[in-house]
Amino acid sequence: MIVFKGSDPDHIFEILLEAEVDVRDVTEEEGNIVIYTEPTDLHKGIAALKAAGITEFSTTELEMIAQSEVELSPEDLEIFEGLVDALEDDDDVQKVYHNVANL
Repeated sequence: MIVFKGSDPDHIFEILLEAEVDVRDVTEEEGNIVIYTEPTDLHKGIAALKAAGITEFSTTELEMIAQSEVELSPEDLEIFEGLVDALEDDDDVQKVYHNVANL
């Protein structure tokens, strides 16, 4: 995921396509451009943006995104929330990813 200040996702999408970056999505959220690339193209996307004069990024990191989501029953959701809370409280865990839609 690449995030920087901007307001023209279509122009950014064109820059990335011209550089042959495999782009999943380019959106504008709260005055920022948010780009999702294939993990193997993250650095290629950053290089293409730098070549286009965009040099200040607020985020440049790999992000796991669920390809499909699941809905849990209330009982299972309660158990799952406990698991997520325990993982997030562990100092050795940096980030928790999941595909639960109703969390």
